[in-house]
Amino acid sequence: MQLIVCGVTIIHSLAKIRGRLALSLLLFVLFFGFLLKNPPLATQSVTDGLRLCAESLIPSLFPMIVLNGLLLRSPLPYYASRVLEKPMKRLFALNGACAFPLVSGCLSGFPLGVKNAVSLYKQGAIDREQAERVVCFCNNVSPAFALFAVGGRFFGEVRVGAILYACQLVSALLCGIFLGRGKKSGCDQPLASNAKRISCPDTPLFGVLSGAISEAGGTLLTISAFAVFFRLLCDMLKAVFTPLALSDAFSVLACGFLEITCGCVEASQLGENGIALAALIFGWSSLSVHMQAAAFLLPEGLSMKRYLLSKSAQSLLTFFAVLWAIGNF
Repeated sequence: MQLIVCGVTIIHSLAKIRGRLALSLLLFVLFFGFLLKNPPLATQSVTDGLRLCAESLIPSLFPMIVLNGLLLRSPLPYYASRVLEKPMKRLFALNGACAFPLVSGCLSGFPLGVKNAVSLYKQGAIDREQAERVVCFCNNVSPAFALFAVGGRFFGEVRVGAILYACQLVSALLCGIFLGRGKKSGCDQPLASNAKRISCPDTPLFGVLSGAISEAGGTLLTISAFAVFFRLLCDMLKAVFTPLALSDAFSVLACGFLEITCGCVEASQLGENGIALAALIFGWSSLSVHMQAAAFLLPEGLSMKRYLLSKSAQSLLTFFAVLWAIGNF
């Protein structure tokens, strides 16, 4: 009987491996074949992606990423954990150390919330359960990107960006409150046992500034690489969808599912009708953003199951919140 169970387990494992291998080969053949068939499209797509990063992503994100690096190297995370201990415990059933990832993710944008949460997990300031839970609602669009890139540049109205950002933020916080129901992990530990573990290295000011700028450059390079690659995938999808005469909404959502900036650009082409679609994209954040989060979470053995489920829920919540806000503001 044990041999049968062992044999079934081995066969199941091999089937999973072969399934993943077959899927990987299929994606490789399709992607490589498309590039060979449409080299001008691939070249133009990468060029457009780089231009979009230079004109929208980098100007809106670089100052906030540098600021995040400076704050991370200061005593602020330690003091924030002390000041916000009670609100974090009552609202989200998390200890105060989770306050910094939440605040940085809401103000500086993705993937900084996830990055800071993983840093605290590696320091031992938060445990695995808290790290997996806080990343579910701390990886959000930055106000600079929402207001000035999406609202001002794409839709031509900052008010639209403000509505999208506010509704997305409320949706994320609601998901955080829901995930904290009935949870007690880390909340009964003494404050000092978590807050004191947040490191603040004694580094000269020039070293702090140099490290923050260097780290910001590396983070922006990673974000831009993901944005350009998924922009290429978006253009590939559009080339496939165009002959099929699919609806504009479907094309927008397909692009937004892959890459948030590309999706918001496409949504803005629909005028006011595209705002609701942009809300779905804002809440979901795009596969490109989730891949960036995975680059921090998976190497530490942290699961993304709740993260992806939470992002799906936030997409729907943001959509309905934006519909309500447009009708009332």
